[in-house]
This record gives sequence, C-alpha cells and structure tokens, in this order.
Amino acid sequence: MLNGIDLEVEKGRSLVVIGGSGTGKSVMLKCILGILSPTSGEISVGGENVVGLKGSARDEYLARFGMLFQGAALF
Repeated sequence: MLNGIDLEVEKGRSLVVIGGSGTGKSVMLKCILGILSPTSGEISVGGENVVGLKGSARDEYLARFGMLFQGAALF
C-alpha cells in the first residue's frame, strides 16, 4: 500500500526508482501506467488526471512511457 506519495518529474527528464523489496516501487509504476488503479487519490500528468483513461486516450498516454522490469522485459 502506498500513502502520501507526491512525485513530480520535469518534462524531458528521466526517472529511476530504486529501493528494497516490498517498498512499493512496482505498485507505484503500475499505477502511473494504469496497470493498477489507485483506490483513492489521483494520478495527474501534465495537469490531467489520467486514472481511468480508455481507448485512444489511454494508448496515447502509454506511448509516452517505457518500463524496464527486473527480468529485462521492456514494457
């Protein structure tokens, strides 16, 4: 469970998330990518709440991201 997360990444910057096992790294990233939905709060990108995007809006949003899992599978 994640509580009180406030993350801001400037446009054009890259972000690396590191931490110990079970600290919520994957959960946070999966929420940002829409793989998991938060039970409360919002995820805002460029001032737009992206929770629940559907169809082409979701596709356009996801095209902006890449995620490399521990097993080296690029999503």
